[in-house]
Amino acid sequence: MPGHFSEAITLMQASAVYLGSVSGRVLSTLPTVVSAVTPPIYNHLREIMFRTSQVIKERLLQNTHEFAEKKEPVVVVPVLERLEFYAVGALWAVLALFQLIAFWFWNAKKYFARKKRDKPAPNCLTDSSLGTHSYIKLKGAKLHYVEAGDRNQPLMICLHGFLDCWIGWRFQIPTMAQNFRIVAVDLKGYGDSEKPLSRGKYEIEQVVEELAEFITAVAADRKDQKCVLVGHDVGALVGWFLVYSHPELISRFVSISCPHPNVFWNLLESTALFNKKMVQQSQFPEIMERCLMLNDLAIIDSVHSHVQAHPNSGVVSKETYKFVFSRKMDWTGALNYYRTLWKARINPELVGKLDVPLLLIVGDREQSFSLETAIRSTELEPKLVVRVVNGAGHAPHQEAVPQVNKLLLTFLAVTDSQPGFRISAMKSSIVEPEQNGIVNRMIGALNSTYSFGNQMLEQVTRKKDPLALPYRTRGCNTQLAPR
Repeated sequence: MPGHFSEAITLMQASAVYLGSVSGRVLSTLPTVVSAVTPPIYNHLREIMFRTSQVIKERLLQNTHEFAEKKEPVVVVPVLERLEFYAVGALWAVLALFQLIAFWFWNAKKYFARKKRDKPAPNCLTDSSLGTHSYIKLKGAKLHYVEAGDRNQPLMICLHGFLDCWIGWRFQIPTMAQNFRIVAVDLKGYGDSEKPLSRGKYEIEQVVEELAEFITAVAADRKDQKCVLVGHDVGALVGWFLVYSHPELISRFVSISCPHPNVFWNLLESTALFNKKMVQQSQFPEIMERCLMLNDLAIIDSVHSHVQAHPNSGVVSKETYKFVFSRKMDWTGALNYYRTLWKARINPELVGKLDVPLLLIVGDREQSFSLETAIRSTELEPKLVVRVVNGAGHAPHQEAVPQVNKLLLTFLAVTDSQPGFRISAMKSSIVEPEQNGIVNRMIGALNSTYSFGNQMLEQVTRKKDPLALPYRTRGCNTQLAPR
């Protein structure tokens, strides 16, 4: 439920009290107004008004208490932490501005010139070889998505990451379409979906509610409206919040290269593309957009280093992504996620209580977060299984396609015992993929050792859980005490 939680409660309580006082004043002045009315009629009207005001007042107070008892899935970091974040970000933004000015005077043609990319979109973005292109208009935005597979098969929703779009799932769509109705979405602000410029449109509560509405609409013709949710990077970060906010819509959740949100921001590596400094700097408009577009979108060459450089017969290339992010507005929408998501956390009271099987897939060459972050995520959610893909970086679903597809199919209880894959009955327990590679063989032992060490340290020092921070419920005046 979107913010203004405490304001809504206060308003409802005030409405109930105000209604009572207004009713009293009306009843006290009623004799002068209806002096011409006979006493029986007056008494009857008085009784009706009194009973009506009491019923409304009780109903308002009842709804207020029920509303207050609901646990908000999203909490925000304290005000002082937010102020500090913005203050440091202002300093970084000023330095970046001076850097842009220096580049302009040094060699504007080199740093600011960009290749003109206003021609028709690359074929790989528009053809229907991977699936059917469709649009859906929600209350908050219009979303573009590509759909493949039999509509009677289980539903799978895929959310892409930063500097990507639906085409990022090009290696999963053909395989998963054999067993699923797979839907790859352009997140709001990306690709062919609507791109509102206001950062308020990207508050996590609104994004989550729009995606929940999207899932409900796509699955409207199905008896089972639950879906398998797969996300990468920012898409997985949004997916975490979606699972906690609407677990009734998610049967299983796969996060690729994104640990639990409550440890993600605290343990973000400096080697990440969007480390803490970059996120702070991006809080101020225009500057980060200009920085990322320098040298003819050179950042895309770095992020998509696993993609071939030049287009060839419709194959996805770096030029494909440079077309997708060729305008400043294409960057504003993408950056707005980082401008809002950094201050959001999962309510600590809900952490550890998910009844949804979870899988975290990471590459052993991941530089955005450490192995410690993945292990800490399993401490928060007992149902979370971590699998490490050998030889992959931040985009294992594109860099190590066979391994990731096998992990997905195994986790989703898909077997290959017969010609063509088939879906077996969904099991209540997590189906763990085959553990290949030394990292996968060691991660279980590391997790057990790490958990045991934490338990011993907690018994000795009686320290509080460092992850149960006094986060403030969005719009609520009361703080959540550490557990």
